Amino acid sequence: MKLLFVGHYFPLRGSGILRVYDLARFLVTLDNSVSVVSCMNLRDIFRVKAGEKIGNITVYRALSLDLRLSEVIIDVFQILSIFLLSLFVILREKVDFVIISVPPGVVGIGGFLAGKISRRKLVFDVRDRWEDHSIYFSKYMLGRFTHMILKKLFNLLYRKANLVISVTPSLVTYMKMRGCSKVAFIPNGADVRLFHPRVSDEKSAIRSELGLHDGDVALVYAGSIGAYYRPDIVIRAIHYLMEINYIPHIKFLIMGKGEPLKIRETLKLIEDLGLEHNVMFLGEQKREGVARILSCCDLGVVPYDDSVLWASAYSTKFFEYCSTGLPVIVTVTKDSDLATLVRKHKVGYIVDPLNIEQFASAVKEFCNLSEKEKKEMSDSARNLVVNFFDRRKITKKLVETLQGV
Repeated sequence: MKLLFVGHYFPLRGSGILRVYDLARFLVTLDNSVSVVSCMNLRDIFRVKAGEKIGNITVYRALSLDLRLSEVIIDVFQILSIFLLSLFVILREKVDFVIISVPPGVVGIGGFLAGKISRRKLVFDVRDRWEDHSIYFSKYMLGRFTHMILKKLFNLLYRKANLVISVTPSLVTYMKMRGCSKVAFIPNGADVRLFHPRVSDEKSAIRSELGLHDGDVALVYAGSIGAYYRPDIVIRAIHYLMEINYIPHIKFLIMGKGEPLKIRETLKLIEDLGLEHNVMFLGEQKREGVARILSCCDLGVVPYDDSVLWASAYSTKFFEYCSTGLPVIVTVTKDSDLATLVRKHKVGYIVDPLNIEQFASAVKEFCNLSEKEKKEMSDSARNLVVNFFDRRKITKKLVETLQGV
């Protein structure tokens, strides 16, 4: 098969991009031809190639103004830019399937139109309830109104597609409620060869490089700083544990990038609470570095905020933690998809969002486990991903699903 993915910016970071990248590179290993159409902004014109090879994947980039002057003008320009480039690639590469990854949605409109005009099979990869998220979090009435219109438009586009794939069981149900007749469950996952447990000596060497000592209990967060993730809750929970004189050797490793203001606020919080020796901010790491650091830690955290929208989310970081053998603490509602997964496979702890004392209690409970109990939880976490959420197996399922369209 010849496939074209249409999405937003394609640097190799961010859960949405990594999902597309992993699917694309594993599709290539299964004798499929894969191209990607994404955006580049004005400052990238002279330093990013328009048709770049990343492994065996060809990445084409359409110009995006991204000036924030007028949402309507920029949206129209993006739609036209993506439409023209997608149509060019479809005809040049003789593409069989156009797979549109959303959010963001505006990029998908151009890809959809190109696929329809060229009479190719259209697939939407819906990663979350992005329209509801934009409506819920928009600061301005105009923004809310715009995304309400977009939601109605995408109801139509989803129904006109040949297939919709989505990442969690409740999202599959949600898409069916929106009128999609054919919806498939293609979840997030992890590359189990990249994210894997390390032997004891290697793990000790990595811990030593990072300044972790014997007896340190290392929590880790790998992801965006700010937005709907709240690593500050973990920091406050550590401070709470220190105040009650429990676990003086606890460490918290933070990896990732974010808004400069949010990073400054996080660093100031660490300083204000006197946790400079307990919290280590490692900044953005390459993917191989993330996998290496995760493998030397003890407990992974997925600190969602209290929005109900995350009830239907599977965080990629959750699977990468588990794949390296890390038990997890997730801050989600008890009826969420992620909580159901944690409960069913006994891979960690479920904590109410933004609840500092509950989070601290979960850390304390984990630390009080015997080594045998910790190993059982670690093995369960690894087995969960190997058996059900291995990116390679997920990609094979995608191929089988597409062949049936």
